[in-house]
Amino acid sequence: MVRRIKLFDGLHLSSMEGKRMGRQIFLIYYRKVKINFEYMIFVVIFKHSKLYEMKKLLLLLAIMNVVSTTQAQIVESSCVAPEYITEHYRVDASVITLRKFYENNIPYKDSIEIPADHVDTVLNALLAVWNATSLPARDTVVDVLEINTWYDYAVRSFNIKTDTSLLWPQNIINGYEDTGNDTVDSILNTYNLALDDFIDMTSSIYLFFNSFENYNMPQLAKLFEPVYGVISVFAYCGGNFHVHENIEATIFADYVELRYSYGWGDCPNGCFYWRYWDFRVFNDCSVEYLGSSGDILPFSVLSEIDANENIIVYPNPVKDYLHISTSAKNSYSIKIINLEGQSLFYKTALKGNNEINLGYFDPGMYIISIRTKNRILTKRIIKL
Repeated sequence: MVRRIKLFDGLHLSSMEGKRMGRQIFLIYYRKVKINFEYMIFVVIFKHSKLYEMKKLLLLLAIMNVVSTTQAQIVESSCVAPEYITEHYRVDASVITLRKFYENNIPYKDSIEIPADHVDTVLNALLAVWNATSLPARDTVVDVLEINTWYDYAVRSFNIKTDTSLLWPQNIINGYEDTGNDTVDSILNTYNLALDDFIDMTSSIYLFFNSFENYNMPQLAKLFEPVYGVISVFAYCGGNFHVHENIEATIFADYVELRYSYGWGDCPNGCFYWRYWDFRVFNDCSVEYLGSSGDILPFSVLSEIDANENIIVYPNPVKDYLHISTSAKNSYSIKIINLEGQSLFYKTALKGNNEINLGYFDPGMYIISIRTKNRILTKRIIKL
């Protein structure tokens, strides 16, 4: 958005006949006009001549072109989304917020509750990008790659290790509301915790808890430390995790900048390649796409919607057979690659509904591309 156009005093164009030829310099400064990551400063040097009117017109056209190009980068959006989308991104926003607290040593890191106003700032930005459907980059990071933040800080789960000789862990496993330990009952009820799984190691038991709300789990888990029979507690609290996707947020007074990142190439060892997409979300929920950078994706991310060619890929995650359901009348091809870009499956001239046996695939993430006459659908799938 053009904030200011400043013409320096004393520098102007003149078409008065008889005036001695001279050089007038116009410095037109667009404050915070950003195109392709660079701030543009235009210096136009004019000489007095009979071509003044033409030069003036060209200058005006140049200004209009810059303004038009810049404004095209910003689209109106909304920070309101369906409940299931809002709750999905609320987890991301809570993790991003908690990460900021710990990395910047903000006192809130010691609180079990995560302040809602901090979470909502990030959440609104995430929802604005989700709603900015006119931006092609939004489709890439939201629909095709389905990028979320990495959960390096736990907000929904933790586990504890207990002594097997105690009654209260067994009561939890057996589903009793009254565990026999008042402290444990109080923690479970206060924070709406439920047993998700357990592992009996003969000499000890691991209890895995989930919450239906977002909390600072590294702090909540500490409530179990003084409980008799608890050997240790664990909740993710930072660390170098080998992940292939992330969302980061930088908060300013008037906007939030979001960076979506996607990695591939030996990700168990840190990912060799990364691609980044940057968005700026203003306080009115409008979104500016700042551009992308990094390595080129090893697969197509084109996902054009055609109402006459509905394509459904399920189930996802998949254990054995992956089903392709389509209303496309023409033939189509299917290609599956891994994150290193290696082709593992390719078949052409397919018609109607089909299924692919992925039982022999190693567990992990893969990219499936379905090409029809009018469309290329690219989607990631998880093999269990």
